[in-house]
Amino acid sequence: MSSFDLIILAVLLGFTLFGFFSGFLAQIFALAANLFLSYELWVIGIFSKLSFPIIAASFGFWASIIYYIILIAAVYKFHERG
Repeated sequence: MSSFDLIILAVLLGFTLFGFFSGFLAQIFALAANLFLSYELWVIGIFSKLSFPIIAASFGFWASIIYYIILIAAVYKFHERG
């Protein structure tokens, strides 16, 4: 399960309609959402302490055009397989 999946799960748990029907059920789902969000913030905190080297690369206009053409071709090719 990727971190993006955890974010979606936390949002779904946090925005359920159980609060309209039962406060107790809403608290249970809120606790589950809180656990996922706390984990995500913990991971973000760990990676924010790492210092990655920043490489300033300057691409010209034509290099950008070629890059996007290659990217679109790769996406198109892999989409045909799926």
